[in-house]
Amino acid sequence: MRRLLSEPFARFLILGAAIFAMYAAFGGNTDAPSEELVIDETFVRSITDAWQAKRLRPPTADELSSEIHNRVRQTLLYREGLARGLDRDDIIIQRRVAQKMDFLAAELAGVDEITQAELRAYYQAEPSRFESAGRVSFEHVFFAADRDAAPAQTAAATLKAALAAEESTFDDVRDSGDATLLPRQLRSVDAEQLTGQFGSAFAQTLMEADRPGVVGPVQSEFGWHVVNITKLTPAQLPPFEDVEDLVRRELERERTVEAKEKFYRAVRKKYEVRVEGIDVSGLDLEGR
Repeated sequence: MRRLLSEPFARFLILGAAIFAMYAAFGGNTDAPSEELVIDETFVRSITDAWQAKRLRPPTADELSSEIHNRVRQTLLYREGLARGLDRDDIIIQRRVAQKMDFLAAELAGVDEITQAELRAYYQAEPSRFESAGRVSFEHVFFAADRDAAPAQTAAATLKAALAAEESTFDDVRDSGDATLLPRQLRSVDAEQLTGQFGSAFAQTLMEADRPGVVGPVQSEFGWHVVNITKLTPAQLPPFEDVEDLVRRELERERTVEAKEKFYRAVRKKYEVRVEGIDVSGLDLEGR
């Protein structure tokens, strides 16, 4: 297709087809146009590139003519809509334009290229962003707290005391307690997985344990548990070289957010925003 576009005669035919399409779209109006729409090689190339990206092949001559006609029609109707003020007070158009402006804001504000030294400094200053999640393996005995949690908590505390006094081992009691659909044991799960199954309080208690062993009573969203932690793997910070790409993405994302906010603040200073007839006390209209 690029070879086709490089031929002068072919370009003439394409432009001729586009002009014909414009003529047909507007009913052969011979009045002198008030605005100019230039159909050049860049215009046609944008259409062929978009077609190629979507369909993984170049358009045929008929398809290209149709796409040029559609693009011309869309552009002219858009311009006419703007001229007639149809964009005013249209929330959909406002939202779309604001999204495009927000997308361009970082580039317009200017985001400097990140140096290797800045990457390492960010990695050292924000280690929790790049740590591998801590993991825990455990088994538990469950006591249901349907309406009254007190009996379940008491039963769990009694069992924990018996285990602490070495009156029995966890092997002896693992099948005691109440029936449950919860898994009786889990291997190498992180806090997010634990929260999803048992709730955040349960997950926090297990992940904050300093060593394997029996803990409890531990409350979950379903009742009380005596938990035997069999393995703990603390969160670890990988070497910088192993997470360099992730560090770069995070720092780029953070700086993009900052650049967008900087750009908006500059735009905000250009406009006066007045509040009339409503009470906005307690509201932060500046978005701080």
